[in-house]
Amino acid sequence: MPNELKFEHELFEGRPFDDEIEDCTFTDCDLEEVDFCDLRIADTVFTRCDLRMVKFDNTRLQGVQFVECRLVGVAFSSCNDFALDISMKDCDASFTSYAALKLSGMSFFGTVLNGADFSEADLSKANLQDTDLINATFDRTNLKSADLRGATGFDIDPDTNQIQGATFSRLTLAGLLRKHGLKIVD
Repeated sequence: MPNELKFEHELFEGRPFDDEIEDCTFTDCDLEEVDFCDLRIADTVFTRCDLRMVKFDNTRLQGVQFVECRLVGVAFSSCNDFALDISMKDCDASFTSYAALKLSGMSFFGTVLNGADFSEADLSKANLQDTDLINATFDRTNLKSADLRGATGFDIDPDTNQIQGATFSRLTLAGLLRKHGLKIVD
């Protein structure tokens, strides 16, 4: 695929790409349920795109940014994790899966991650600021030095997750104590 391609307000269906996608921008595109399996997507930005239920089986995502996108139901855990490098800003990534992925240092700033699965994922040094984590699963997750300032709705058990050095907002600390059934009042 040629470099520096720009797609705006386009509808994609099925498997529209046969090779790698590199140095592209997609703006206001509908890519719902598109098959990206076995592709390499590199240095590409998706802005305000609908990527609900896209298929990333064995896809290499390298330097891929999602900005204000809908990514509901995407199984990122099926990606090829070699050199995986993604970031999200102000997206809806509800019911997505990142199980067992190495996401160290990646950013999910301002993203809705309701029902997301981070089981056994490495989120060390990740930016989870201002995320909505209602019903997100954290089980044996590495959150060392992660930034969760302003994150809401999370339920993280410090006994089964690594949280050393992680940063939390004072007002959201109840999400670390929920299993104890404490009543926390102002």
